[in-house]
Amino acid sequence: MGEVQAAKPLIDALLAHDPLLRITLTTQTPTGLDLAQKMCEVLQPRRLRVLYAPIDTVGAVRRFIERTQPRLVILMERELWPLWMAQCAKAVIPVVLVNARMNERSAASVKRWPRLLGQALRSVQWAACADAASQAALISLGFAQEKTGLSGNLKFDAAVSPAWPAHQVEQLGLRDRRLVLLASSHAQEEKDF
Repeated sequence: MGEVQAAKPLIDALLAHDPLLRITLTTQTPTGLDLAQKMCEVLQPRRLRVLYAPIDTVGAVRRFIERTQPRLVILMERELWPLWMAQCAKAVIPVVLVNARMNERSAASVKRWPRLLGQALRSVQWAACADAASQAALISLGFAQEKTGLSGNLKFDAAVSPAWPAHQVEQLGLRDRRLVLLASSHAQEEKDF
């Protein structure tokens, strides 16, 4: 649910930047879905669609991508879904990580599963990091420094400069393309922050 809340300022800025943009917001929890649907009612329902994200399996993700036809996938915080990212790479869909947070525990997970999570991390085209410590942790895991930036924490800073999504849309060549935003969390993740 926290990622859905954090996504709201980004969604607001993206919709304000491009009047034709349509966004699919996904979550994996009933609480997150309920919050996202309420947010959708406030934010032009024809431009924001809310769905459950498919389980991270090749077939489910491939079918979801085929049906939604995203032009960009935005992952929130630490949502590194290896099969999602592999299917996006196969379909030539850019992936960005927004509000990227990486603590010692999450970095240890990446180190524990380097082939699986390391590959997923390397497929990210850009990471907007919540803080300098997260940026340093991503870089220490092999993420290219030039593919990172500091954006502040969307959960707590709550404001997204309209220039940020505009810059990313232009830099990644995504004008007039649909976006998919993946956001979900579990109770323990909220406690860890």
